[in-house]
Amino acid sequence: MEKIIEDMITSAYRHKDYEMAAFAYQLMAEMARTFNCPSNWQDIGENMADLFSGIDWIEENCKLYDFR
Repeated sequence: MEKIIEDMITSAYRHKDYEMAAFAYQLMAEMARTFNCPSNWQDIGENMADLFSGIDWIEENCKLYDFR
C-alpha cells in the first residue's frame, strides 16, 4: 500500500495533478484515523512526509504537514 501511495504522489507531482494529490491525501488521512487499519498503513502519512520533505509542491498539495 505504501508503494502505491508513493507512486500516486510521484505521479501527481510529475503531472501537476492536483486531483491525484488530493486522493493520495484522502487515503493517507483515512488510514491514519481508522482504528482497525494495519499499523504499518496508519503510518504511511508520516513516512511520506519524511520521504518528500522539502518538496514544497508535494507537501502543500498532498497536505503532508498534517502527518508531522
